[in-house]
Amino acid sequence: MYKTTLNESNNIQVNYKNHIFSYSTDDSNPNPFEALFAAINACAGVYAIKACKKLGMSFSDIVIETSLKNIAENKFHIFGINGVHTKITFPNGFSEENKEYVIDYIKNCAVKEFIANGEKIDFSISHN
Repeated sequence: MYKTTLNESNNIQVNYKNHIFSYSTDDSNPNPFEALFAAINACAGVYAIKACKKLGMSFSDIVIETSLKNIAENKFHIFGINGVHTKITFPNGFSEENKEYVIDYIKNCAVKEFIANGEKIDFSISHN
């Protein structure tokens, strides 16, 4: 279970197992919406590491950048965002074949797949 207890600050801490995730409403930490896209970037990192381990290659110095595709003038997209782009920069020594292998692995990122193809989720709220 994820648990948040609010206080009089702009910071929000979410407890999960033995982890604490920090968010804010004043840019001192990411807000939850920003963290969603950070999770996509981190997921790409997880899958890049898995692919490199399968190839027996180092994953050090692989750079993964995630940016939002934005068409703010189109009012049919929430927050003006209509896509996410991930750019991978490989260090010297990666063959084109190995780059494609890692990229194909990253395409299976569970977070991306859940957002893009997940089933409809029923959100509910209760109170005491």
